[in-house]
Amino acid sequence: MFDPRLVQSVVRNLRSTFAVGTLMVALCILAVVSTTETISQRRLSDQIDRNIAYLAEVNSLFLSEQIGGMIKFGKVTQIEDTFGAMVAKSRGAALGGVAIGADGTLLFRSPVPPGGTGDRLAEAADLARQAAASGKVIAGVDGFTVAEPVRFGKDGAAVGALATVWTPEPQRQELEASVANTVLVAGLVFVTALVGAALFQWVWLSRPLRAAERAMERVADGDLEAPIPASG
Repeated sequence: MFDPRLVQSVVRNLRSTFAVGTLMVALCILAVVSTTETISQRRLSDQIDRNIAYLAEVNSLFLSEQIGGMIKFGKVTQIEDTFGAMVAKSRGAALGGVAIGADGTLLFRSPVPPGGTGDRLAEAADLARQAAASGKVIAGVDGFTVAEPVRFGKDGAAVGALATVWTPEPQRQELEASVANTVLVAGLVFVTALVGAALFQWVWLSRPLRAAERAMERVADGDLEAPIPASG
């Protein structure tokens, strides 16, 4: 005959073991998902930085081919409009830039936008002067500021230089917002699936033992005719 206390002990242990096991599985899944998401976010952030550096390089080269005459003849208003168009089309990625003459005179400097980028524009002016003196492309440490020498005329005479200043922050903010939404949806799906799986497993695993527990309780109460669930 079964010992009711033994059955009750097994059921209690099963409940405890199942709860701990479910918690461990949940923690393992969360660790894997969190690690994967962190790695993915870092890769996306690095890709954004590379894209911005590429935009800085390409747009500096493009502008250098457009404003040679403007710099040579001191068309400051046209230079301002050209830089303004670049900033407007960049969706917040371009902060502005500077243009200098062949003698290093600052012809144009973008206004400082809200949040302050004065130091970066000052750095851009220094890089532009280095580019004008060396005749080579000069990039900042992070690659987000690129200075390009400017040439004009059939002989390609150096007439000055320009530099553009870019930032990855708008794209990073979009990435963070996207990640937050993804994490929220994934979290809801995970919790729902975990609860559903836990309930199913608990019913499936514990039902035979709970039936045996109820039978043993009836036997303990004196009902010796109570049927005992068969095993196997």
